[in-house]
Amino acid sequence: MTANQDKDIFAFEEFLGLRNTVDVENFEPGDLNAALNLDVTDAKKLRRRRGYGAPVFGTAAHSLWSDGDNALFVSAGTLYRLNADETYTVIRTGLDNDHMAYTSVGGRVYYSNGQQSGAVDAHTDRSWGLPMTTIQPTATQIGGLMPPGRYQYVVTHVRDDGQESGAGIASTIDLSIAGGIRFDLIPVPTDPTISSKRLYLSPPDGDRMYLQMVLTPDSEEASVVDYRHGTVALATQFLTAPPAGTILAYFNGHVLVASGSRLYPSEPYALELFDYRRAQPFGSPITLVAPVTDGVYLGTEGQIIYLAGKDPATWVFQPKFSVGAIPGTLAYTDAANVDEGQTGLAAIFATADGICAGLSGGSIRDLTNDRFRYPVTKVGAAMVRGSDGIVQYVATLKGAGTVNNTAS
Repeated sequence: MTANQDKDIFAFEEFLGLRNTVDVENFEPGDLNAALNLDVTDAKKLRRRRGYGAPVFGTAAHSLWSDGDNALFVSAGTLYRLNADETYTVIRTGLDNDHMAYTSVGGRVYYSNGQQSGAVDAHTDRSWGLPMTTIQPTATQIGGLMPPGRYQYVVTHVRDDGQESGAGIASTIDLSIAGGIRFDLIPVPTDPTISSKRLYLSPPDGDRMYLQMVLTPDSEEASVVDYRHGTVALATQFLTAPPAGTILAYFNGHVLVASGSRLYPSEPYALELFDYRRAQPFGSPITLVAPVTDGVYLGTEGQIIYLAGKDPATWVFQPKFSVGAIPGTLAYTDAANVDEGQTGLAAIFATADGICAGLSGGSIRDLTNDRFRYPVTKVGAAMVRGSDGIVQYVATLKGAGTVNNTAS
C-alpha cells in the first residue's frame, strides 16, 4: 500500500485474498472482505476470473460427474449419460432422486446413492455384484457309490459375464452307508442376467467344497451318485454384493464404500465381492474418503483420520484434525502444487476450518485456517483447474451465504 498525492487516498499494490478470521476493522493492507469473480495471482494482483457459459438442459439435474471418458448425472430418479455433443442418454430409471456417488476402474463406472447401486459397463447398466445365495436346496440319500460321511453343499449363481455370487452357510447331509445325493427345490433366480448355477460339494467329512456340476438357471433338481473330487474350490463363501453407499473410491485394488459410519472394502482385485465382516466402524457418518498413494484420508462429521497402509486389512489409524470434512468437496491435484518436491497426487478438501491438502505419508496441510473459515454447511462441490498459469481449487457450498463468506 502506498500513499497517493491526494490526501487520505491510498493505492493498494498487493492483495492477500479473502479473510474472515478477524473483524474487518482489524484487517491488514491487502485483506479482502468480498471478492466476486476475481483471481489473486502469484504476484498478489487482482484480475477478472475467466469462465464458461453452461449449456442449459431441459431437465433439473444433479450429481454431475466425469472421469474424462464417462460423464453421468441424475434427474428425477433417472441416471443419464452426458454425450460429447451435449445430448444425453438414459442409463437407468426408477432410482431414488438422491445424490449419486461414483468411482471408475478400468473404464467401468460403479455408482450408488445410498439406497441403490449398479455399474455402467460399455455405456450399459448392470448389477454391481450379485446377492449371496442363502436358500439352499434340500438333499436326500439315494443309491450310488459315494462313500459314507457328512457332505457339505452350496449352490451359487453366475452372471452372463462370469461374475459369481457368494454363498451363505453350507447345508449338510449325512450318508450312513454308501449311496448318492438327490438335490431338490434348487432356487431359480429371477435375475435374467444369471446364465448358470454351480453346485459345490465337499468330500466326505471334508471342510472345503469343490465344484461338482454346472446347472442351467431353471434347473430345480440334480443328483450325484459317484463323488468326483473337484479341483475348483469354492472361493466366494460369505461374500456378497456391496452395500449401498454415499461415497465410493478406488484404492490399491479395492473399491471402498462408505455407508453411514462404516467403510466397506471390496475383496482385493475382486471389486464386486464384499465381506461385510471386514467393515471399519467410525464414530459418526463418513463424509470424506480420499485415497492417496500409501493410505486414505477419511473424514467424519467431527474428525479427519489418515488410514496408513496399502492394505485395508492392516490399516493404521492416525487421527489428524478434530474437525469434520464437508461432503462433496474432494478434488485432486499434483502434489507438487501444494509442496514443491512432492510426488503423486494431493487430496484437497474443505472443512469448517478451511481448505486442507492431504499428501502421501499422512502429511496434511491446513491451507487457509489462519485467514478463512467456511460457514457451517452440510455439502459442497469442488474442482481443481488451471487458468493462465494459476492452479486453483474452486469450491462451492450449498446453503445460505453471501459473497464475503464464499472462498475459492
